[in-house]
Amino acid sequence: MQIRRLKSLLNTTRPTHLHNGKICIGSSYMYDLISVDVRTLAMRYALSSDPHSSRDSELIGIWDKLKELIDTGILQEIIDNDDPIDGMVPVYFYNLEGGITESYAEPDSKSDITYDGIALNNYTFFYNKKDAVKDGVSDLERDISIISTQISSIEFELDKKKKLLETHKKWLDNLTMEFSKMM
Repeated sequence: MQIRRLKSLLNTTRPTHLHNGKICIGSSYMYDLISVDVRTLAMRYALSSDPHSSRDSELIGIWDKLKELIDTGILQEIIDNDDPIDGMVPVYFYNLEGGITESYAEPDSKSDITYDGIALNNYTFFYNKKDAVKDGVSDLERDISIISTQISSIEFELDKKKKLLETHKKWLDNLTMEFSKMM
């Protein structure tokens, strides 16, 4: 993805990157104020159904420019190609699908975007694959520990609720018998 070209055409300094199959233009508080699905080119404004209701003239300008780029086919060209980067070096990071992603970026991470539009500041990235794998293993081990603890807590609470249910059933039986004796 030619994210640098897109950012230049949009004339913005806002964070612009590819995330989960969407081109996202955001802010320091919200990464996807405006998003475009790279497959369908469907646009979305996160704050309302009408981006022109925004008081932010820059966002309105970005929305309108994206619409123009879609209508002229330029956005598809941007999606289909990669930004050229001089002296690219490989970067690796653990991704949310449980694997290692390899991409390329400027040496010494001078830019926060890879050649294919991934925002490096969303990930801990490494210049060698072994360190990325170690980071992924560490993250997964931590996640497994947290999830296991949560499951144990839920099972404990479930056991308590089952006992409470049985107690209430006994109480109901007792009261039902008491009531039937009164009839």
